Amino acid sequence: MWFLKAKKPLLGLAPMDGVSDYPMRQLCREWGADLTFTPFLSADKIIQKEEAVLAEIRSGEPTIVQLFGSRVDQVFQAAEIALEQGARQIDLNMGCSARHIVHKGCGAALLGDIPQACKILERLVAGLPSSVPVSAKIRLGLDRPTFTDFLDRLTQTGIRMLSVHGRTRAQGYSGQADWEAIARIKERVNIIVFGSGDVRSPADVQLRMTTGVDGILIGRGAIGNPWIFSGLSERDLIRQEWLSTLCRHRELIQREGQSIVLFRKYLSRYAAHLGAQDRGALLTAEEPISLLQTMVSGELARAG
Repeated sequence: MWFLKAKKPLLGLAPMDGVSDYPMRQLCREWGADLTFTPFLSADKIIQKEEAVLAEIRSGEPTIVQLFGSRVDQVFQAAEIALEQGARQIDLNMGCSARHIVHKGCGAALLGDIPQACKILERLVAGLPSSVPVSAKIRLGLDRPTFTDFLDRLTQTGIRMLSVHGRTRAQGYSGQADWEAIARIKERVNIIVFGSGDVRSPADVQLRMTTGVDGILIGRGAIGNPWIFSGLSERDLIRQEWLSTLCRHRELIQREGQSIVLFRKYLSRYAAHLGAQDRGALLTAEEPISLLQTMVSGELARAG
């Protein structure tokens, strides 16, 4: 696979709608992420050449484009366009549990229609260049773990990687991710397996690697915490490093022409450890970076 390195464990930024945009992906790469996914992108919108969607694919870093769709020709056509725009790998979303996606027969709905999912994956594997890996992101099942019913059929399609979120569709993001089930999946298949779910610290990374997976995808645990990919926790950072990371994230967002409103979404997570007064001031400031610099300068002066 194009992203494989000697380093273990392999760590990636999971696909997250509205989160894993280019600035977030680039920042996580700078902190050590081995691979990144786009947010899940509509096959129809790619075919319609919607500029905002194509821009996600064209961004400069090597990335995996995750598609959602329910029809064979639709997904294949979108994949061909994604490759033209610079995609390095095509991933089929079979895990999104959002109602409006499932009702279209996409995302986790495909777990209930494995024959159709396999037709889509077989078309991608057969029709795309052999140098382009095809992969899939799944959950453990619809309302109960049923992965043994469909796992062998999925891997027979020729996909080269499987990402497994350790919950069912019915769970959404509630309850605990079942990493024992992910370990059983890894034991059963002979392709690369990444696990995901409830990874929020370097200690979580080390614990989950004992399951035998080839790597770990970090989703919500990376928001406001990109240094997780380096093995550092927030308490390991000096304040200047923390501030530099926030400044870099803001710079990447500005470079993409995105607004301060988007930055505040991330800022609330970066600032979660601050007191209520400082956090409130940051989230309402017109120039939060300037306020942060003043705060950090004051702390350094007091420490001196």
